[in-house]
Amino acid sequence: MTEFVDTIVAGGGTAGSAAAWQLARRGAEVLLLETCPAVDDSPGRAFELAYADPVYQALATESAELWDSVSAAGQGGSAPVLDRTGAVLHGHAPRLEVAAEALVRARLAHEILSAADAESRWPGLRFGGSVLFTPQGGRLREGAAITALRGAAVAEGARVVAGATITRIRILGDDLARLEVRRAAAGDDPTPPHGSTFGEVQEIDCRRLVVALGASTAKLLRGLVALPRITSTRDSSIVLPTSRGTAPAVLHLPDPTAPGQRYWRGDAAVLGGEGSVSVGWRDIRSSGESSARSGAVPPRELAALLRYAREWAPGADATVPTLTSRVRTSAHHGDFVIDRIGPVIVGAGFGAAGAGLAPAVGRLLAGLVEGTAAPGRFALRPDRRRAFDPAAPGRSVRRA
Repeated sequence: MTEFVDTIVAGGGTAGSAAAWQLARRGAEVLLLETCPAVDDSPGRAFELAYADPVYQALATESAELWDSVSAAGQGGSAPVLDRTGAVLHGHAPRLEVAAEALVRARLAHEILSAADAESRWPGLRFGGSVLFTPQGGRLREGAAITALRGAAVAEGARVVAGATITRIRILGDDLARLEVRRAAAGDDPTPPHGSTFGEVQEIDCRRLVVALGASTAKLLRGLVALPRITSTRDSSIVLPTSRGTAPAVLHLPDPTAPGQRYWRGDAAVLGGEGSVSVGWRDIRSSGESSARSGAVPPRELAALLRYAREWAPGADATVPTLTSRVRTSAHHGDFVIDRIGPVIVGAGFGAAGAGLAPAVGRLLAGLVEGTAAPGRFALRPDRRRAFDPAAPGRSVRRA
């Protein structure tokens, strides 16, 4: 028997879990389907508030307030979702000035420090030029954030099923989609969907389907929604022990004319933890050395990370690095993709910034479910919107 749920969210990462929470708190019937039963306990991601673009600045300002609501509604355990250690920008002066102007327009608290003052405040780190500090930024504990978002969604009445893989989508009309869902081994959740058993494929109909599956989004929607090119990149970082206390989330903006920074692969990111700092690159320049398919860190990339750590994080012990990596998905045009085609709402291409902005992104996805448009810059091109034709029901795609 085919089950009917008003809204299904496919993907239980930060964006999908935030969408489920935003929908549930509005009273919608929501089923969140997540393939992986376990939540990844990663070192975290930087949460920054200084965006030159006013659209992203507004999302960051909104998310800064919403993360507190998420923590209060769904946080389990003692670890906070967001460590407000502050966020720092330093380096290339023109980009720094634009970011500072954005904070002034948004009326967000910030300080401009000299490099010497910053080094006195955060021993063990080096800074170049002026330093822009926002106290509301810090480190987002991504695993704790996902757990809290799902918990907040459940508290509002949402249903979460982990270990569920969507194997097929059929579009039956502008307000109806049919999913085939296969349930894997029980894992931590011993209750299969209504009337099904583990390993069985079940059909579920829904009025709205929110797809936020990261790297799998384009594959699942192939033949249904003509997305822009979504690329997946494996970003590598090194975690180094330190005894220098808590560090802020640091984004170091390179000067393209500085000879000593030519080994950099992009903006340098330093993220503080308990007795450690993580050093990596953000907005990576393509080198052809690494890909989302390989977990190995190319020797040249490791050497560059270690060199940066020795030069700019001298308080960390670069002799015993721990390698970490994660897959980042981005749209080739550089913006998020948040739009609706028929019954399908798609959220994709969130890149490195998406996790921190998830509460606000979830609101945009929930708004599309209810008929409210997202910012036009996140919409699909008009020619891509024609990929779904409600006059031709029954179109389907089967996941390979």
